[in-house]
Amino acid sequence: MGHIRGEQQKQRRSQNPVGLCIQTGGMALCRDESQDVHRARNDQRADSEEGRRGGDQPSKIMAEVPGVVRYERVYDIVNAGPRHRFTVSGVLVHNCGYQGGVNAFTIMAKNYGTEVPEEKAVEVVKAFRANNAPIVNLWKAMQASAIEAIRTPGRWVEVNSLIRFGLTNALGYSSLVMELPSKRRIQYPKPAIRTVYKFKNQKTKRWDEIPQSRALDADGETKEGVWATQEITYAGQMKQSVKWGRVTTHGGVFTENACQAVAGDFLTHGTLNAEKAGYEPCFVVHDQLITNYRPERGETVDGLVSALCRIPEWAPGFPLNAVGGLTDFYTKD
Repeated sequence: MGHIRGEQQKQRRSQNPVGLCIQTGGMALCRDESQDVHRARNDQRADSEEGRRGGDQPSKIMAEVPGVVRYERVYDIVNAGPRHRFTVSGVLVHNCGYQGGVNAFTIMAKNYGTEVPEEKAVEVVKAFRANNAPIVNLWKAMQASAIEAIRTPGRWVEVNSLIRFGLTNALGYSSLVMELPSKRRIQYPKPAIRTVYKFKNQKTKRWDEIPQSRALDADGETKEGVWATQEITYAGQMKQSVKWGRVTTHGGVFTENACQAVAGDFLTHGTLNAEKAGYEPCFVVHDQLITNYRPERGETVDGLVSALCRIPEWAPGFPLNAVGGLTDFYTKD
C-alpha cells in the first residue's frame, strides 16, 4: 500500500517519513506573499530544535527590526503535541495563528495536561502577534472585507489579489461567500452584523459583553472605557452542539477556514493528478493520501510524491513538498 501523508504543520524526519508541508505556506499564500517570504518563514524552523526537544533554553525570535534578536522563554506542553505540530521557531503558538487569544491558549494547555499561568499566556499571545504583523493584518483584512461585502450586496470585496468576499442569493437565501485562490467558494448562510459592546472587568481583567443600555450615554455616544466592535454571525451548527443557530465568526476564523480549505485544494489536486498518472487512490484521511501499491505497473513512492506535489496553476511558485513510504496496512504515523 502506498502511503502518502500531507502533514499540515511541518515535515517530520523518520525512518519512513511522510509529510506535505502546506500550513505555513498556505498562510503566506492567503496573505498573497512572495515566494521569498515563504522560504524565509520556513527557514526560521532551524532555530527551533531546542524547543522541539522540550529544552529549557530560551529560543531565538527575530524581531520586526532587521538585525535585532531577542530571547523568549519557551513553554513545552508535552513536547507540543504529536510531531511537535504546535510550535513555530521554537515558540508554542497553537491557535495563535488564527487569532486565538488567552482563553484558547490556556484551554489547549489544559487539554494537554499542563497549566499555564494566565500572565504567561498573555505574554505568549502578545509575543506572537508582535512578531507576526502580516498574519495579524490578514485577520483584520478578512474581517473588514467580510463586513463590507455583507453591507454592499452585488459586489466583490477583495482581501488581496487571491481571496475575496461577496454576497449571493444563488441558493434562494443570502450567503456570504469567500472565494479561494482555486476559485472554490466557502459559504456562510444568512450572514448578519451586530455591534457588540464590551467593558473591562477590573477583577478578572477580561472584556465582558454588556448591553447597549449600559454602553451608551444619554446622547447615544459610547461611554468612556467601553469597547464597541462589529461581530459577524451566520446560520450554522453551534459549537459543541448538534443544534443550529447563530454562529459567531471573525477574521481569525476566516483565516483558518481559508488555510484549511487551500490545504484541502492542494490535496485534492494532487489526488486527481495521482489518479491520472495511473495510481489507485483508496482514500484520504485529513492530510494523508493512501493508495494501493502495484510495483509490477512501475509504481513508485517517488512517482506518487511527484504527482501529489504538482503545482496547480492558481498557486505558481508555491513551495509544496511531500515525502512518502510503504506500509502493509494503514497507519497514522
